[in-house]
Amino acid sequence: MKAEFERIRETYLKHFPGTDTSFLDRVAPIAEEIYASLNRVSGDPYLMHALAVSRTVAEMGLDRDALIAALLHDAAGDPRVKTRLGDLWTPTVQMLVENLERLRRIRPATPTEEEYEGYRRMMLAVGGDLRAVLIRISDRLDNMRTLRHLPREEQVRVATEVRHIAVPLANRLGLQAIKSELENLAFLYLEPEAFLQLDQGVKEFERARASYVDEVVRIISARMTAMELEAVVYGRPKHLYSIHLKMLEGGRQLEDIHDIIGFRILVDSSAQCYAALGLIHSLFKPVEGRFKDYIAVPKPNGYQSLHTTVLGPRSRRIEIQIRTRQMHEIAEKGVAAHWFYKERSQKARFTDGEGLSQVDLHAGDAKFWSLAQYQTEIFVFTPRGQLVVLPVGSCPVDFAFMVHSLVGVHCTGARVNGLMVPLKTPLKTMDVVEILTSQNQWPKSDWLKFVVTGKARNKIRYYLNQVEREQLRQRGRELLERDFKRRKISLSRFLREDLVDEHLLELKCQNLDDLLLALGDNRLTVDKILAIIHPVAEKPEEPEPPREKPKNRKSRMVSGPPIAIEGMRHVLVKLAQCCRPVPGEDIVGFVTRAQGVSVHRQDCPRVVGLPPQRLTQATWILDTALGEPIRLRVVTDDRPGLLAQLSEVFAKLGINIRKVQTEPLRNNRSAVLFHFTSPRTGLEMLIRNLKKIKGVHSASKS
Repeated sequence: MKAEFERIRETYLKHFPGTDTSFLDRVAPIAEEIYASLNRVSGDPYLMHALAVSRTVAEMGLDRDALIAALLHDAAGDPRVKTRLGDLWTPTVQMLVENLERLRRIRPATPTEEEYEGYRRMMLAVGGDLRAVLIRISDRLDNMRTLRHLPREEQVRVATEVRHIAVPLANRLGLQAIKSELENLAFLYLEPEAFLQLDQGVKEFERARASYVDEVVRIISARMTAMELEAVVYGRPKHLYSIHLKMLEGGRQLEDIHDIIGFRILVDSSAQCYAALGLIHSLFKPVEGRFKDYIAVPKPNGYQSLHTTVLGPRSRRIEIQIRTRQMHEIAEKGVAAHWFYKERSQKARFTDGEGLSQVDLHAGDAKFWSLAQYQTEIFVFTPRGQLVVLPVGSCPVDFAFMVHSLVGVHCTGARVNGLMVPLKTPLKTMDVVEILTSQNQWPKSDWLKFVVTGKARNKIRYYLNQVEREQLRQRGRELLERDFKRRKISLSRFLREDLVDEHLLELKCQNLDDLLLALGDNRLTVDKILAIIHPVAEKPEEPEPPREKPKNRKSRMVSGPPIAIEGMRHVLVKLAQCCRPVPGEDIVGFVTRAQGVSVHRQDCPRVVGLPPQRLTQATWILDTALGEPIRLRVVTDDRPGLLAQLSEVFAKLGINIRKVQTEPLRNNRSAVLFHFTSPRTGLEMLIRNLKKIKGVHSASKS
């Protein structure tokens, strides 16, 4: 172990020559003591992992605090660390070790690519300091190098996480060498057969082309020497995963890839880069459209180089990269090399896709490494581990609406990390949030004072507006009832739809609800309504003739839809025209003042504003002779004509479709929801026939 500590010291001194490295002599015995009883799955001492991570961190050129944190990155909870380190336990070391522990706890399950992007941004936010992120990437690198010791299932989990999180982060931070190695290792464990086949093919190609590579290097080196241009010239194979992607993208075989071997020229200055480019183009014919100047226009991660493709000896295509030694260092080590060269008068730019912006290399070290100024998001979790990304300052109500609109609408309280908190409590990254709901809860106007997301604000305003409109409609109905009763006018005849419909245009209303709303907010008066409908409306109510009580007959529902109302019999039932529920949908009844029970879908927006005390449970009555109401969900490709094919299957089986709903899905697919009354037999045949249609992926009862 002592020899390994000395190698770390030598690497550190290459970047910080002449600096005091006695801190390593103090940290080494502490690390040995803390990790003494720990072994990895392979049986190796855990200290070997800490040393491997530290060596990578030293190779990046990170500072003393980062190196100490790397050595102790798995000892955050050990009380001996702070005591034994003394003055070496600086606020920076403590922050890095604690943030590394938080990063270690991030373990995504099976996210989508969009959710992986959230996890990548979360890594930067939780890390809080670029050094913590770089140490974590170094940690994952050593994990991948020793992954062979883990069970196959764990190999796949770790390799998948690395491919989707660590690799893109390494690329964004300019760590090309680490990115390439991580990609190759993930390729090995996720697609072992393809990896081994390609690895063998590339090695055979290298052996066959070795003399050609030497020839190209010799020709270029001779011309550089003749022009008194000092340069390092070499050829190297591209890493396997990049070759694999090229083969997949173009559907090509290995022998069809022309740039498996790339050539690199390193010089001392930008001016020499362009001079070398001129020499290359005088030696070999350039391929049109294959020149890229990343010196004049660097990549977002700070990468700079000249790329050109030319026809080399015997007209073979070869790719050449020309850069300075400093550009090469930055290309391989990324952000760490930027910090090392920060005395240069330039700015480096890093991007997290939408998050990171600019880092000023002339700022103090703490400001350079800090990511706090770019943290505009928080990353919280549902109790099931689903990641939810929210703006800074978001509260549980914002979270609830982000999970689902109905969760937000019915939100009554919240638990954060297992503790009850007020709904206005600001959330923090890594919080686990559980929302409590009740069907009797609706949005409150006070919520608008503390929510920050546009989605929450819009939904709250929408529901509050619905409540206000329903209150106005109710006021309009009460005005009608009171005035009609005083005038002894038949309200029931007035409310008949055919009668009202005849005069809606004159009243400038679209339907009865609009008329009641206009009455409620004083845009209409009862006098004005009667002036228009007077001839038919002012007929007095005729008393109903007395009806004999039926003898020895079972009670039954009044004519209407087959719906049972809880606690009521012989009641008039009608379907609400606003949502028009169909058999099989979840429904709720509203006891009206003059029209019996109006039945709505449970998710009807209008239900929000109805008085809760007048809502009642309603259920469909199944007619076993006809069958049962069915909702069938069919997932299909999104293509023209497919809905007609699906409907034809129903028609051939004599099934009448009551309602059809469609919902767009990902990957150019759609979900089609059919509402119908199923025959007593034949449902299985229907599903079987639907699945035979090309483009149908699934069909099942919903």
